[in-house]
Amino acid sequence: MEVKGEAAKIIFLQKPYIYGITVANYRMNQETSNILPQPSAFANKVVNGTSSGGHCHFAIRRTIAILVGITVILFCCHLVSIWASNHYGSDSNISKRLDQYFNLNNEDNFPSFFSALILFLSSALLFFIHKLTKNAYERRRWLLLALVFLFMSIDEAIEIHERLEPLIRRIITNDADGYLTWTWVVPYVLLALALAVYCFRFVMQLPKPTRNNFILSGCIYVLGAAGIESLEGHLVKHFPGTMVVIFTTTVQELMEMTGIILFIYGLLSYLAMKHQHVTLTFGSSHPLEKSNSAVEEVSMQQPRKNFTK
Repeated sequence: MEVKGEAAKIIFLQKPYIYGITVANYRMNQETSNILPQPSAFANKVVNGTSSGGHCHFAIRRTIAILVGITVILFCCHLVSIWASNHYGSDSNISKRLDQYFNLNNEDNFPSFFSALILFLSSALLFFIHKLTKNAYERRRWLLLALVFLFMSIDEAIEIHERLEPLIRRIITNDADGYLTWTWVVPYVLLALALAVYCFRFVMQLPKPTRNNFILSGCIYVLGAAGIESLEGHLVKHFPGTMVVIFTTTVQELMEMTGIILFIYGLLSYLAMKHQHVTLTFGSSHPLEKSNSAVEEVSMQQPRKNFTK
């Protein structure tokens, strides 16, 4: 049996889910066609480092599982903070600490930081897709969405909407029986509707799974951020400090996190579907990183040399 090749590179990765062989610039005769797989079978498994689109090292399911796991942990800590307030009293030191760091309705704590982080991740993925897209019309829409989510991430981190509240309250003086307790909802909803109208045709042209994901995740997020937020204002006015208010707040924050995580799943799936030269894997090392612990690379530069079995 004989293999003729100009160059071959075999890469072995210790992680079984990112194990692959990449062979470049080789030729083989019919007798050896069963030795090495055709490159197309592995082209979508391992990035060879020469793709112009860059590298995206995420296993979609594992990434989403991590984000969901963090959400569940934060939710459990939130429940613990509620239990501590009821059991030890809201004035106890432990209750204050738990409420400060884990209450979903508070700002500048772990849940708000996580929300800002996943919004920023969404923005980064949108910008990455923008860089990979060649169509000018689509590039503008991807870039706009990336900038919008970047603003949302910054807003979540430094509370821009809270700072706008006094200014908007001067214009909207009626609280509508508590439904407009937080008036920032009005301009944000109007901007969201304007964005939806502007991007409607673009979203409708996306692949069906991506389109459905965008619509579903967007509805979940907006319903939580605006709809449940307004309902919460009404409940705070009529039932302040009750469990129904706490429950509503919890549902609102969980809907926001769920909507963004679902959106991230849609973006990663779109990358895997539309940009197959970008490998979506998960691991501590880049496929081409020269690391003794993660990658063992064997290069053979023996042009026109025969290997006979």
